[in-house]
Amino acid sequence: MNTRRRRRRRGRRGGRGGARPQAPNEVLAAAERLGLRRLYPEQQQVVASVLAGRDVLVVLPTGFGKSACYQIPSMVLPKLTVVISPLVALLQDQYEKLLAHDIPCVRLDGTVRGKARKEAMARVAAGGSLLVMTTPETFGSAEAMEAIRGAGVSLVAIDEAHCISEWGHDFRPAYLRLGEHVRRLGRPPVLALTATATARVREDILRFLGLGEPHVVSSSPHRANLAFEALECRGDARLRALIRFVRRLRRPGIVYCATTREVDILWGGLKRFGIPAHRYHGKMGSGDRAREQEWYMKHGRRTVMLATSAFGLGIDKPDIRYIVHYQSPAAPAVTAAAPTASCSTIPTIAASTRACSRPAACGRTSSPSSGRRSRRGPARGVPPPRTRSRSRPASARASRARSSPPSRR
Repeated sequence: MNTRRRRRRRGRRGGRGGARPQAPNEVLAAAERLGLRRLYPEQQQVVASVLAGRDVLVVLPTGFGKSACYQIPSMVLPKLTVVISPLVALLQDQYEKLLAHDIPCVRLDGTVRGKARKEAMARVAAGGSLLVMTTPETFGSAEAMEAIRGAGVSLVAIDEAHCISEWGHDFRPAYLRLGEHVRRLGRPPVLALTATATARVREDILRFLGLGEPHVVSSSPHRANLAFEALECRGDARLRALIRFVRRLRRPGIVYCATTREVDILWGGLKRFGIPAHRYHGKMGSGDRAREQEWYMKHGRRTVMLATSAFGLGIDKPDIRYIVHYQSPAAPAVTAAAPTASCSTIPTIAASTRACSRPAACGRTSSPSSGRRSRRGPARGVPPPRTRSRSRPASARASRARSSPPSRR
């Protein structure tokens, strides 16, 4: 009898944890337009707070669906939702996917020129429920500010918000002026999103954006299907190790380099060995970058992308099998997003493997001098990352460098 009573009570409460809060019908309808069958509890919290007019700070690992936290409100709120992102590649990727789902959106950045730019500005000035995707530099321009302010803003979403802090792994000076620009718009609610935020970075985000008492939504960055490994290589052994690595592991993959020169050198080297490869960096023309990204993003293409950090953060490509850093990444503060390795773009793998739940490899090749290129590092008081990865010399690695890749386990 007592057991029945407990079951009845448990059923009325919705199970042991109680009933989950249900999203409004308009939110669920917007999510379905994006192809989402359900929202995570963290996404529901963010969307509910945004629609209630609160400031929100979101610290969730890449692959958790942070973009839906502003895409859904953009279809519900009556005025513009302005999204600011530092990466043109990310804007282009999201813009194309939103158009495919028939979501009202406009893209404004330095690559949109001439007639396309005039049309985009006219659409922004018309106002209404619209997602405006832009960069911090374009957002602060007089032309864009006039059009946005005239139409009215319901929400300003700042993606990769860690860029506002010099302690973040990708500091962008233009981010420092975002708080001022937001105040010029009448101080609408602000949604700050990042996968990488130490306590110091969070303080900078709150201070520079003027967030008084925001709703903070965060989650663990743990990814059980990621394997990390560090290979210590000296001199030319690093290039040979990379070539063997990308030959043996299943493609597609991404190899990050510290400089544009090394991207071009490695791209030429892989081509000579018959390995299909693409490249992406800031010194390439916008047309060349767009073409390389388009070819690489096609599903089923077994190729390698060689790039600087200008590519890949937040890119939605579900079949990526590995990421390699040709040099040691610049900032160990990124371990807030991936505490088991010091790889600044490991969350990109987390995004791709979340959908398919298949194991993926996260590698790093380094030499004793490669860390000298870092602009910021442990010397500034940031503790070194805690890692489970193995570090071994190139001689030991030569015959056993993951000949059975993690993706096959």
